[in-house]
Order: sequence, then structure tokens, then C-alpha cells
Amino acid sequence: MNNKKQCVSVRFKPSDLERIERIARRLGARNSDVIRYAVKTALTRLMDLCDPRMGGQRLLPLLLGQYNELNRHFDLDADRLEGIINNEEIPEQNRVERTDIELLAMCALSPHYIQNRLQEITGQAIDADDAQRMLHQYLQEKYGQRQPDGDPSHSQSLQ
Repeated sequence: MNNKKQCVSVRFKPSDLERIERIARRLGARNSDVIRYAVKTALTRLMDLCDPRMGGQRLLPLLLGQYNELNRHFDLDADRLEGIINNEEIPEQNRVERTDIELLAMCALSPHYIQNRLQEITGQAIDADDAQRMLHQYLQEKYGQRQPDGDPSHSQSLQ
């Protein structure tokens, strides 16, 4: 394993660079320290995506918790999500159903889309203001969600 650091070039919007500079000044650090911190923090949060065997139902906690952010940066539609969640290494019994992946992809849309689809699937009345929480609850209940550490005793309901 090569521990030698490499220099990379990254483009930032002026507003992002200004924020980096403000944070660095406030912390008494260099801009590069703030950038490395941000990258390491993001990599830690997304670590499950490094393992191709981590997918299917086991990947749902990560995606449920961070879907809006991930979608904003990576434009994740249902087809891309399916490739990420149900890759070729995931056994059939651990896969997430396509209709549920489509529901997750709808998080980026109006809550009314989620509301209508969940009402079709569950047969229950759902308030549009509560649609995202109900989607998370539906997926957690259906797939028996665990927290990312894999310990079911740490499971939390999104109520």
C-alpha cells in the first residue's frame, strides 16, 4: 500500500472556496486541511460504497440517510440506483425490489409523488407532508433495516 500523498487539482465554485477560506481562518488552519477534512469525512460516510458486496438490503440505511445529498450531487435516477443497490454480486434474496428503488428515487421529487405511490402500495392514507418519513418507515419495515454498524439492537424508527 502506497502511503505517499498525491497532488490533485479540484475546481471549486467561488462561494465554496470562500467558505473553505472562512473555516480555515476560524480554525487557524490551512485551506488544504479543511479540504482534506471534508474529503475524509465524506469518504467515511460513504465507506459502504467501497465494498461491491455491500449492496441490496444492506445498502438501504446509507441511501435512506443520505439520498437527498447524494442525488443533489450525482443525479441518481432509478436506473442508476438499481445498479448501485443491486449489483451483480448481490444474491437474489438480498436484492431490493425495483418498485422500492423507484420509490427511493422519488425522494428528489415532490412529496405528492411519494404520497400517491405509497398509498397505492400500502393502501393507507398518507399525508404529503409526512411522505418522506413514511417512505423511510415503509422500507425499514419491509427490509428489516439495521443501522449501518449491522447491529439490530441499534435500529431506530424514523418516527
